[in-house]
Amino acid sequence: MSKRVDVFLLIGVIFCAIIIIGECSIYAVDIYEYNVNASSDGTKVQYSVTSSGSSRFDAILFSDADKVDDVLIFKDERYDSHYGQMKDNNLRYIFDQPYLAEQYSKQLEARGVKTICSDSKGLYDYLNDTMASPNGHAILVSSYALPQSVYTGDANDILLKWISNGGRLYWVGSEVGRYYHSDDGLVMVPNNQMLFFNSNDCINVSDIFVAKNEIQNGFRESLSLQNSRVTYGMKISSSDLSIGYEQDGYASVSFVKHGMGEICVIAGCSSLEQMADIGQIIASGVRSDTAIVEHVTGNACRGTVNGTFEGMGDVAYLYIGGIYTIRGGAFNV
Repeated sequence: MSKRVDVFLLIGVIFCAIIIIGECSIYAVDIYEYNVNASSDGTKVQYSVTSSGSSRFDAILFSDADKVDDVLIFKDERYDSHYGQMKDNNLRYIFDQPYLAEQYSKQLEARGVKTICSDSKGLYDYLNDTMASPNGHAILVSSYALPQSVYTGDANDILLKWISNGGRLYWVGSEVGRYYHSDDGLVMVPNNQMLFFNSNDCINVSDIFVAKNEIQNGFRESLSLQNSRVTYGMKISSSDLSIGYEQDGYASVSFVKHGMGEICVIAGCSSLEQMADIGQIIASGVRSDTAIVEHVTGNACRGTVNGTFEGMGDVAYLYIGGIYTIRGGAFNV
């Protein structure tokens, strides 16, 4: 009787061990494989997309684009300190800085862009360290104000010099450069739009919230852009390139040259759609002069799809998953 019980006990232990090992293999090991790649031999641009499942993919060839190598995501440590004052000044959106920084980072890293989440000191150090050659570097700001160490509303501020030298500033969810944090509190900059855009009255601070019209230049469709809000968006007439959606002359996404660099204004609030759009906009390397050479869609099913663009360009951007992008990457070609 004892031996029989021991046998059943042993079988039970083995069965439980098999279940545990199986569960660990499912949850501890990534069984899915996704990869994108593109290269040029000087006469043609080739691309490849790999998926272990069945996945939609988009392959876009751009001219006059430039790949972003890394992005500093500014996490404003003083955001909550002056929120009450900003609320009195009709700030329309509240952004959770640590949460947003984490989400932006995930979106960008999935598309092959290195990210650095940092506070005011880290922002200053990043600008200073990359000042001599800021090409390929970018800053993403989702706060309503910048620290005094980098911006005070003066054309000689380190931030404006950095952009002029070739850096890229992506601004989300408030009026660009309207305020900065000083030792004494929040300070308003009256000529902020002129400093950044060499134009006044070009940012939408009205009650126009949502756009109904797609901008017909191919970028909305090719990048699977979803955010249609235009609050704090820029006038199309004042920008060098507008993409996404528009309403009453304001765009959901705008690019403006600033010296050798540029500024990208992304309108609206911190929705899931906007977060995904930010990943697409930055990772694709789109700039003010960018044009779409070719856009190819297809499906990769448990294997690798290889293709060749018909034209030539500067950057190939590929992504898997459509609006639910799971992997992407830009390649200088």
